[in-house]
Amino acid sequence: MSEITAMEFTLRMDRPLKGSVEEESPYYLSPGGYEVAGKQFDFSTSAGDVKGEALDRIEYEVYDLDETYCENGIPTYEDVVSGEWSEFFIFTGEGEDPEIRVKEVEALTVHFDNGTAYNVTEDGLNRINQLIDDYNRSFEDDKEQPEKE
Repeated sequence: MSEITAMEFTLRMDRPLKGSVEEESPYYLSPGGYEVAGKQFDFSTSAGDVKGEALDRIEYEVYDLDETYCENGIPTYEDVVSGEWSEFFIFTGEGEDPEIRVKEVEALTVHFDNGTAYNVTEDGLNRINQLIDDYNRSFEDDKEQPEKE
């Protein structure tokens, strides 16, 4: 069975990442923490950049699978094709960091150790985007709660 080695994906954010292609973005984003078919996984390395002139989109490549994070085994091609995503986390800052949220994953390609690549289906993307919506809603709910003393 072929095992996951890397992923490429495009995120659409809730606002532009910067004012122009030349500007430095004030936001800190870090992809990491995924789960498919009951198997958690993460990568040690990521590279991302704004997608051309689309300043609210960022393209990421994540690679160098962190096998210590794969307690239930490394996800296989069959796991990914199942579409059973239950986590797709993107860190977007905390505390005093400028606020930005992921709106959706527009495209996701998963790479495997046998050289194959799988473009996640619309159903799989919808499942991931529901996870993102749920996370964003929980974040908003937390912001509305008064702090306990």
